[in-house]
Amino acid sequence: MTTAIILDIEGTLVDCVPQTLRCWREALQAHGYDVAPDALQACSGMDGNDMLGVLLPGASDDERKAIAQAQGARFEQDYLPTVQPFPAARAALQALKAAGHRLAVATDCKGAALRHYRAILALDPLLDGIACGEDVKEGKPDPTLIREALAKLGAPAAQSVMVDDTPYDAEAALAASVACIGLQSGGFSARDLMRAGCIAALAGIADLP
Repeated sequence: MTTAIILDIEGTLVDCVPQTLRCWREALQAHGYDVAPDALQACSGMDGNDMLGVLLPGASDDERKAIAQAQGARFEQDYLPTVQPFPAARAALQALKAAGHRLAVATDCKGAALRHYRAILALDPLLDGIACGEDVKEGKPDPTLIREALAKLGAPAAQSVMVDDTPYDAEAALAASVACIGLQSGGFSARDLMRAGCIAALAGIADLP
């Protein structure tokens, strides 16, 4: 039976989590908030607005919006050009495709970041669907993005699996009734990923095929 495989991009296919967290810390510091790196890592993978709600419960909606916009602009200018795929990412996708699996990505990112990732991975010829931040109002752990990917694949949840790198991705997949395989390449331990509901926790994308 052909399995539909839905993949996250950031931290799963491209090595960008250190840059992303560093950029968030700089944007927060510019607005007067000194958030520890460990606290940022613990929220890695959350929708940006949700993350700021956790980290800055006393901040106003307007302030959180301003910080998120500043982070996005800073990341695009200073960090995005440095992001590269994990070395085995494209070979892993090619192997999965050759095995007959249908592939899609479900990612909160959009715009310049998504264009860069699609280009450096040469993703488009390998994919049967893309669900991104432009398709939904709320990112993961909300399950809407996963459901959008399923719809674009025309695949039932019971015959699909999500591959990602954070507990929040796993939460989104499980809420969409999709089994989840976690990768430790996003900075979370195997224990963290398994506790979030993943059926397996692998070191990285190279181990998936």
